[in-house]
Amino acid sequence: MFLADIGDKLKRPEFRRLAAHSAVLAAVLVLAISPPAPAQDSHYWTLTYGARASLLGGAVVGSAVDLSATYYNPGALPLIEDIEVVMTSLVLQYPNVWMRDIAGTRRGIKSSNLSAAPAVVAGMFRVNWHGQSRVGYSVLSRQRVRLDFYGNIVADEYDLPDTFNLKSFTGNLHLNEEISETWVGLCWARSFSTGIAFGLTAYGTFRHHDAASGVDTEALSDENELALARNSQFYSYSDYGLLLKMGISFAYGGVSWGLTLTTPDVSVYSDAKVGRNTTVANYDIDGAGGTDTYLAADYQDGLKADYKMPLSLGLGFSYQWWRTSVNISAEYFSPVGRYAVIDAADFVGQTHGDTLSSAIINGAQSVLNFAIGLEQAVSEDVKVYTSFYTDFSASQDGPPVNYSISDWDIYNVMLGSTFRIHKSKFTLGAGLGWGSKVEGTGEPIEIGVDDGTLLIRQAAFEYRMYKFVLGFSF
Repeated sequence: MFLADIGDKLKRPEFRRLAAHSAVLAAVLVLAISPPAPAQDSHYWTLTYGARASLLGGAVVGSAVDLSATYYNPGALPLIEDIEVVMTSLVLQYPNVWMRDIAGTRRGIKSSNLSAAPAVVAGMFRVNWHGQSRVGYSVLSRQRVRLDFYGNIVADEYDLPDTFNLKSFTGNLHLNEEISETWVGLCWARSFSTGIAFGLTAYGTFRHHDAASGVDTEALSDENELALARNSQFYSYSDYGLLLKMGISFAYGGVSWGLTLTTPDVSVYSDAKVGRNTTVANYDIDGAGGTDTYLAADYQDGLKADYKMPLSLGLGFSYQWWRTSVNISAEYFSPVGRYAVIDAADFVGQTHGDTLSSAIINGAQSVLNFAIGLEQAVSEDVKVYTSFYTDFSASQDGPPVNYSISDWDIYNVMLGSTFRIHKSKFTLGAGLGWGSKVEGTGEPIEIGVDDGTLLIRQAAFEYRMYKFVLGFSF
């Protein structure tokens, strides 16, 4: 009833004043039909590991000279001359994601979160220390994501044009997500001749992902008739797995290079649950006249999850001339076909009898990221760094995938320095990452008879990441 009536009223010029004074009523009406699925996990190079590697933007596949080699290139471990017993680094990051110009209203909402988490802890076991083999370990955060979007509007009869025939309207949008993924690795490496070495790191992985999204709208007519609509979904899963990372490293004079291969993961144990609720009361959803009232809700637990990681190939090169070092790295991530992260069973709506799906579907396209970093020795104890690197999205387009929305490409710059005080090495650095993307069909919705359109079925996303790196080794 009300959705069709409001749709007719939206064609009148009065709605332009409503959009100006009552925030995102139009956006809520559009999003109530289909809230976005919340997942930002479609980037592979968001986090960097180790002090020097962070300042070089990860461009160390061919020039890992510290314990970050356990991740970036295990084959470089035997070629490292100055092995610190313990290496730690702390990354302070302040990501900001704006959902701008929702439905063409020039209004938006923002998610930001200041977080501090150890990016990597690595060390070396004193096994065959002076021989050809070395054994090390690393514990790193492979993913850290948190999104919190909230938007709402409350409009009463003084805000709403008389042509709407409404006493009040409320709308609420929420989009929440938190991902943590930890890798724990044991590394073995061996040199076979001068300047050539091979290494292997076996990683155990743990991934936990919580996500929820939904839109609720309520409208009260002048006749005190109430219409309600709810469209919400959540899922949660934990997945334990195993994977291998292999690397070859070569160094001669001022030239070095590296080649790595990371296998897809194998799931060992998982647990998952999902839920979906689509409820409508007294809304005319299809615009055919009359009112629609139905309930379709489903909750399932004790399910299995299987998040698939891609195969990746890395290549790095480094050239050192006097006090300057140029470092270049690239990594290719293979595509992953569409699959069910959580293969929930279909269910039948309680009132309308339609078969609906609660399965969480993902897929990834191939990605090629690259990084270039410069290292300048100011003195024996002080070095400065600058870098540029990409973090392209692997998100697939298309309705069958409902796992990820972050298909914006990210570009990053870093600047910093390392310096020694006595026997300890310290790192200070800062960086900026940015990206943007327009989501949605772009289909206009007519609301002005002679004045064009106002509503557009899309939203513009804008991403900013402010990063600060602190590190020390001893």
